[in-house]
Amino acid sequence: MKKTEIDRRFDEIVAFSGVEKFLDTPVKRYSSGMRVRLAFAVAAHLESEILLIDEVLAVGDIEFQKKCLNKMDEISTQEGRTVLFVSHNLAAIENLCSRVILLENGRITADDSPNQVIQKYTKSISQTIAEISLADRTDRTGGDIFRFTKVEFLDTKTQQPLSAVLSGQDILVRIHYRLQNASQLDNVVMGIHFLTTEGKYLFGCSSMNTGNLFSLQDKTGYITCHIPKWPITGGKYLYSLGAGQGNIFLDKVEAAGFIKTETGDYYGTGKTANITKQGCLVDYNWI
Repeated sequence: MKKTEIDRRFDEIVAFSGVEKFLDTPVKRYSSGMRVRLAFAVAAHLESEILLIDEVLAVGDIEFQKKCLNKMDEISTQEGRTVLFVSHNLAAIENLCSRVILLENGRITADDSPNQVIQKYTKSISQTIAEISLADRTDRTGGDIFRFTKVEFLDTKTQQPLSAVLSGQDILVRIHYRLQNASQLDNVVMGIHFLTTEGKYLFGCSSMNTGNLFSLQDKTGYITCHIPKWPITGGKYLYSLGAGQGNIFLDKVEAAGFIKTETGDYYGTGKTANITKQGCLVDYNWI
């Protein structure tokens, strides 16, 4: 990008990235999220014929992710340029792309319409989960110092493992880990996120949002998340795991496992909730 072009588009780039308040801060002091926001803003305002976007939706808040999706759609449909979008976000892929290529260990295993490739990918994920334990999965970010090893869903009262969770049930999610090359880790953030098997996000539980930072000292152990009222309708769902320290991922596993849900008496009426679609439930009252 030439200096004249930068000058012409400077205000647009800054406004899109949302880093106006930090223009005088050296980029080396930016968080990883701020760097990605700025990098995407610059790339999106270039007039190149091909735009390569790699996992830009993995960082940033929901509002910025929407801006990215809208901008990519604008570039491809209104400006007629090619966007190569690299992502594990199946919902975004389905909405944005007209052609999808599935890569596995650097090799093309599928090249077809979004619907066909997404079906093949989810089938492959199911096979991976069934055949390889969480501790031995290699398709992860990090995992050298800290590693997720197992996830259990337990009934809060009995502390017994659940093969399926009833919507509205009081449960514990016990996330087991192993420290591999560290005797102690402090200020660790834990998170588990739930999605449909098509990759559509439903809800997540992050210890950062509740102000819980963990100090891990044992070689092996577990952290427990209490969900007092399981808010998902009947069906089979994916969950993803993440643990971080500052801006660094200690371990991150997309599609770490499945959880089966059966629709229960979520609203306490004595009857099973009359809901057939997959999704989240919320408490409400008519007044």
